[in-house]
Amino acid sequence: MFISENIKKQTNQKPDLKEGEKEIHNWKTLSTNYKQLFSPSNEFSDFQVIVTSPSNNLNYFNCHKCILASRNEYFQGLLRSGMKESIESKVIINGILPSIMEIILEYIYSGSMKISLENALEVLDAAKRFLLDKQIVREINSFISENINSENVCQIMDFAEQKQLNDMQKRCSKFIQKNLKKMCENESILNLSEDLFKKLLNEEIQAIFITEFELFKVIIKWAQKRLNLPFGMEFIDQENSEMIKKEIQDLIHGVRFISMTQEELQQISSLKIIPDEYMVPILQSKQNKQTDSNQNFTDLIKDSKILTPRNYGVKESDILSKNPGWLKFLDHWIKTPGFVSQMKLGYSGVKHGFAIPTFHSKCDNRGQTLVLIETNKNFIFGGFTSVGWVSDPSKWVRYRHPGYIKDSKAFIFSLKKGDKKRTPKRFRVIKKRSVFAIHYNDNILLFGKGGGNADIRLLWNGSILLNYSNFGHTYHLPPDMKVDTVVAQSYLAGEFQWDVKNIEVFFN
Repeated sequence: MFISENIKKQTNQKPDLKEGEKEIHNWKTLSTNYKQLFSPSNEFSDFQVIVTSPSNNLNYFNCHKCILASRNEYFQGLLRSGMKESIESKVIINGILPSIMEIILEYIYSGSMKISLENALEVLDAAKRFLLDKQIVREINSFISENINSENVCQIMDFAEQKQLNDMQKRCSKFIQKNLKKMCENESILNLSEDLFKKLLNEEIQAIFITEFELFKVIIKWAQKRLNLPFGMEFIDQENSEMIKKEIQDLIHGVRFISMTQEELQQISSLKIIPDEYMVPILQSKQNKQTDSNQNFTDLIKDSKILTPRNYGVKESDILSKNPGWLKFLDHWIKTPGFVSQMKLGYSGVKHGFAIPTFHSKCDNRGQTLVLIETNKNFIFGGFTSVGWVSDPSKWVRYRHPGYIKDSKAFIFSLKKGDKKRTPKRFRVIKKRSVFAIHYNDNILLFGKGGGNADIRLLWNGSILLNYSNFGHTYHLPPDMKVDTVVAQSYLAGEFQWDVKNIEVFFN
C-alpha cells in the first residue's frame, strides 16, 4: 500500500495574496526533490542515523539536520536539545530493522511511504516511536485492520500485545470472537501465545459459536503444539498425558463441562488429564439424571464447577435461572475467591415485596453485594460493590453530599437486551470518579453520582419505584459511545426511564 501525506493540506496557512497576485506551486516536484536528497550518497549531508541490524552490522543513513528537525518532532527534540547526538552529528538507534528505519526516513523526506502486510506492524510501531503525524498512524492502522484474517490475526494480536497497541488488540479480539469457529477448524487459533490464549478463554467469548467439547479439543491441540506432539485426542497416551495435564491446568477453567454430553465427559475422563475433583461430581450427576434441553436451573447448578451445594440462594433466583451461563461471567468479573460459589439470595422484590423497609432490613451492611435488575421489557443488568450498602452515615464519604461510598472495585454490567441476544459486558468505575461509586439513603439506591447523572438509579416512592439510567457519568461506557446520548441512556434498559419487574440482591 502506498501512503502519501497531503503536503498542501498540511500547510494550513492561506497565502496572503493581493489583487493581481497568484500562488503557483508544484508539491509533487518538491516531494521528489527532497526524496532524492535521501540517497546512499552523502551529498550535502551533515548527520548520520546509524541502525544496528539483527546480525550486529551497522547500517548508515546519511541525512540532513535541517530536514529532520523541520519535518519530525522526534529528531527536532534530539537536534535542538544540545545532546551529544546533535554535537557529534550522529545517532545510534537500536531495536528497529534497517529496512523499517529506511521507510521512516523516506517518509520524513518525501511525505510518502510504501508498506505491505509483511512489514506493516513494524512500520506502525516505528511510526509511533518516531512520532510521525497522527494521520499517517491512522492510515497504517486502517491498512492493517482492513487486512486482518484468520491466518494473520494471531500474529497481529501478539505484536499488538507486546507493543501495547490497545486499539489493535481490541480489533483482533473482536475478530477472533466473530470468527472463532473458523479459526478452530483451520487451527490458526493455535498460533496464539500462552498469555493471549488464556485471556481469550477467560474473557467474554462465550458468544463463541462452537460447542464446549470442540473448545476443549482446541485446548488439547494448543497444548500438543507447544509440546511438539501430534494433534488430536487420539494421540494422548500414558507417556504424554501428564505433560498435557500440566500444560492445560490453567486453561480448563474456561470450559463449561456442564454443557457437554455424558458421552463427551466419559471420553475426556478416560484420558486422565482433568483432575478428579472436576470430573467425578459432574459424571456422577450426569449418571443420576441425564441432562436434556428442559433441565431446570436446580439440576444445572448441581453440575456447576462455579456453584457449591451451599449456594441455596442462587437456586431460588428467578433472574439467574433464565441463563445459568451468566454465572460464569459473574465469577470471572468478581475477583473475590468464592463469592459467586457461595453467594446467597438475600432479597427478591417479587418474593419479599418492594417496600423500602423490607429492602433495608435485608440488604443493609452485608458487605460485598451483587444487585440484579430485571425490567418489564426483559432487560437484565445490575452492579457489584465490594463494600456493600452501608446505612451507617459515619461511613459515608464526606464530599458534596452525604450517602456516597467510595469503591474502586465497583462495576455495573449488562446481561440481557430484551428479547435480543447480548454478550454479557462489564463496565468498571472510572478511577477518578470512584468516590461516587455507590449512593445509599432511606429511599434511594444509586450506582454513580445522582442529580440526574446516575448510571443506575432506583428510587422508592412508597411502594412505587422511580428509575432511570444515565450511563457513562461514573462508569466506563462501551467503546465509541458518548455520555448524555440516547444510545448511552438506553443501553442498559432500552430506555432512559424504566419499570422494574424484579430486583435481586446477593451476598455471602
